[in-house]
Amino acid sequence: MVSILDILIPEIVIIINILYGTFLPLIFSKLAVVNNFKPNLSSSFHIFSILMCILALAFAYNTISTNSFFGFSYYINALIYIAKLLILIFAIITLSLSFFHATKPYEVVLIMLGGILGALFMTSGGDYLIIYLGLELLSISTYILLASDTTNRRSINASIKYTLLSLLSSSFILLGISLIYGYYGTTSLYIPYYFNFDTNGYSTLFYLAHFFIFIGFSFKLGLFPFHSWVPDIYEGAPIYSVAYITLIPKTAYISFIISLITQYQYFTFSQFFSTICIFSIVYSSIAALNQTSFLRVLGYSSINNMGICILPLVIGDSISILACFFYLFIYLLLNTIIFAIITIVKIPTIYDINRILKYPFIAFAFTLTIFSLAGVPPLAGFFGKFFILTSLFAQELYFFGAIVLIFSAISAFFYVRLIANLFFNLPVLFDSTTTAQFNFTLIYFFTFINLFFPLFLNFFYNDANLNLIDSVINN
Repeated sequence: MVSILDILIPEIVIIINILYGTFLPLIFSKLAVVNNFKPNLSSSFHIFSILMCILALAFAYNTISTNSFFGFSYYINALIYIAKLLILIFAIITLSLSFFHATKPYEVVLIMLGGILGALFMTSGGDYLIIYLGLELLSISTYILLASDTTNRRSINASIKYTLLSLLSSSFILLGISLIYGYYGTTSLYIPYYFNFDTNGYSTLFYLAHFFIFIGFSFKLGLFPFHSWVPDIYEGAPIYSVAYITLIPKTAYISFIISLITQYQYFTFSQFFSTICIFSIVYSSIAALNQTSFLRVLGYSSINNMGICILPLVIGDSISILACFFYLFIYLLLNTIIFAIITIVKIPTIYDINRILKYPFIAFAFTLTIFSLAGVPPLAGFFGKFFILTSLFAQELYFFGAIVLIFSAISAFFYVRLIANLFFNLPVLFDSTTTAQFNFTLIYFFTFINLFFPLFLNFFYNDANLNLIDSVINN
């Protein structure tokens, strides 16, 4: 029998890490006064935090079960298990990428840990109050990280824009939660268990409340028409902050949406999400065509990929949910490669991509990554889009599948343009931004997975995983 302590061990490890980081400067300031001892706190705490996240990941990996605590206020199942593993894996990567690049590394790591803790709480939360607490922990850490480079005016402007719009989206979410509590007298996510009715028993107010909640999370995910902050953040914020906002929060937000799907069978909300996903795919594919800033292109690519990732969730069956998680993992993997490359080679515009040619293997890795984002077989991105289309066509959603196919072809144009600029422009002399060996190792490892993804396909997409998801939906 799994206890609440077993479920909470990853969160407890992160909390201990945060407390250690909070009191560490106080401890060593005393030592510095008494013994004239001045250690490098930033590096030691950074390494300690990475090791603690690895420990949290090890504990999380060994706690797969289906259980709830405190009257469904805190919950674990197969889907939450997958989301937690993704959050912790890419938390380790994000902390590692920020090692040599943060202007204030100690503070940045401490803030990131707070966001990681919020993501874990939000993922396992079975009550809207816990979910909102995790959401605000995640959001506040993001506000600060985006403005952490105080010497960069664009970073400050991007942070202010994101903060104001994010507060507006949080107010929509809070309004939806308030309506649910006002009508049902509970903030539990699992209303059917309390009131014992199916989807036909929900009131108009229930749907209105979730409409507001979905508007808020559409902004958080950067979906059209709540996307205006995305290109500005990608272009203006420090690269470690962009990596953080790409790799950590989106996993938590998608996990929450999937939790709603498994509880409410979601079909009533399918029109809303299908509409904004389709418009996100169409708009981002067209808007990216006239961009010259490389990071803004990545921003529009993010909008496009989030639209594709969430689109199959309008179905709500095990195949579509697994396809969503599968696509999300591939998207995070490919973006990790790109962020690792950017930490080595600064690429202001798409015409500066040929700077990568200084490192032949990195140029090779970048080419494979871009082709994978475009969906070229047999790379990982192809299989991600293939299973998205499979889930859509299996339910005879041919229009949605056609939109994904057509605009994937259009978006392939700006991906191929990046490759053209890499190989057909004269190389530019420059100084690399880092020589961190870990960044090169990360690129080598993830490029291997990208190139030989068919070898790992059965590990991710198999009948056992489908049966696990079916068990969550049916229970």
